[in-house]
This record gives sequence, structure tokens and C-alpha cells, in this order.
Amino acid sequence: LISFAVPCSIFAQDFTRSIGWNSMGIPLGTDGSVLDTTTDKDGTLYIAGNFTYAGGVLVNKIAKWDGNNWSPLDSGMNGAVLSLAIDTNGILYAGGTFTTAGGISANRIAKWDGVSWNTLGAGASSGSINSIDFDSNNNVFVGGSFTLIGGVSANRVAKWNGSTWSALGSGFSATVNAIAIDDSNNIYSGGNFSGYISKWNGTTWTALGTGTNSSVNALSIDSNNNLFVGGTFSTAGGIPCNGIAKWDGTGWSSLGTGSSASIKSMGLDIDNNLYAAQSAAPFKILKWDGTIWTDIGTFHAGGSNS
Repeated sequence: LISFAVPCSIFAQDFTRSIGWNSMGIPLGTDGSVLDTTTDKDGTLYIAGNFTYAGGVLVNKIAKWDGNNWSPLDSGMNGAVLSLAIDTNGILYAGGTFTTAGGISANRIAKWDGVSWNTLGAGASSGSINSIDFDSNNNVFVGGSFTLIGGVSANRVAKWNGSTWSALGSGFSATVNAIAIDDSNNIYSGGNFSGYISKWNGTTWTALGTGTNSSVNALSIDSNNNLFVGGTFSTAGGIPCNGIAKWDGTGWSSLGTGSSASIKSMGLDIDNNLYAAQSAAPFKILKWDGTIWTDIGTFHAGGSNS
């Protein structure tokens, strides 16, 4: 699956205004960290995180921006929302550490149909859901720190088929930070586990070469099914790459000299330009056009996104 036309999720940080950026709402947008964002087919922006107000409106961890005003999604959540994703039917999914959504019991994952929040079974009994993505059949795949979801043992990665949860093999021994799915429905998971990056082909997990030498925080797949990987690593497949690298299905390659700081989040535009946000000072937003990196601005961050 390709990222939305506007790679807004890379800007999900607790930021204050800096040169080139404009505030959305008053006085400074939200009163806490924004940890993920997404847009629907109409361009409506949804943001989520650990905030209570957006533009002075009570929203409780999740909000909608229509281009002029912020509004809540029912009564929101009672805990942090770490991940957002919209399926091909326009249904918004939210994952995090919350246990209620719109006042109903919803353990760490819920879906918004435009009117109300709905559950996905019993959800995850503990931990967090850090990332959400969909295959071509709108099956929902999630990654996080959970080990039990919908009453099913599933180590940090799981599938929802619309009625039940299931595990993907034996899963992982440590947190999954990011999930991405290509056009062939291969599922890629990145995180803090051994090797830090792995692929599920529907039957088994396999390594991507020798993987990276440290944590993977973000994944994006372009229209050619190239997988872009960001994190705290300095090598991928033994190749120096400084926080960001590309897997083309057979091997790893670097993207220029990489980043001067670790990468926390990424997104692709419709022209396959890659945008990456650094998670350490000077908190730059970088753009890779396939040949060179361009610095498109800095911001002052007080938190990190998923």
C-alpha cells in the first residue's frame, strides 16, 4: 500500500511554530504531543496523540481538521492514540494505549465510521498498538507491544479479518514499531526485536538480508514496492546508511549520506518523493527525490511520534 498523497504523518510531532510553518488553530494547535496523522480521500486531516484540546476545542486525544476548524470525534479516548490509518472504505482506525473510545470499552484499538466508535473484538488486553495497515482485502494488521489480542495469543503483531483476531506465526520477542504492506500483501514489520526488520509472506517470517544494526521506527513503500526503512541504525545489510535505507526486494542500499540524526517517521508523496522527520535536534524534515536530500525546514519538538 502506498502512503497518502500528502505525507502528513511525518509531521506528527509536538512542535511550536518555526519559519515556514503555520499554526493550525489557536493558540498553538494542540496542548500536547501529536503522535500520528492521516488524511481521507477528501483531504480532511485527522490527528492523534496525547493532547486534550485542539484549537481550544475539547477533543481528548484525537481530532479532525476541516481546513478551518478543529472538531472532536465523539468524546475521544481516555489514553494516548499512537497510530491512525484509513481503509479503502473510508473507515478510520486508531490504535494506542487507551481503553475507551467515545465512552465505550475499546482496548487499544477502535474504528470510527464517521458517526461513532466501534470495537474490533476485545482488542489488546495490555501493552500498546503502535502501527496499523491494511492488505488489499482490507484485513487489518497491527503491531505494538501486546501479547494477547481478542483473547488470542499474538506476540506483538496480529491480523483482524473483520470478525476475529489471529496471530502471524510466533510473532516477535520485542516491540513492533511499524508495519507496512506491499502490493503482493507481504507484511513488513520493524521494531526492537532481533534483526529489527522482517517480512511475512502469509506463512512465515523471513529476514531482509542481515537486517539493520539497531531499531527500526518507520516504514514506507513506494509505487515500485521499494521499502524505505528509518530508525536509529547506522547500517543495513552491513552497508553504512545513517538512519535510513532502502530494500528493493533483494538487497539494501543507502540514500546518499543518510540522516545526521535518527529517523522517527516517514511518508511518500504521489511522485515517490520520500519525506523523513528526525527525532533529535535540530529536528529537520528531509526530502529525498531519489538522488539528493533537501532540508525543507526545522521545528522545535517536545515529543516523538510513532
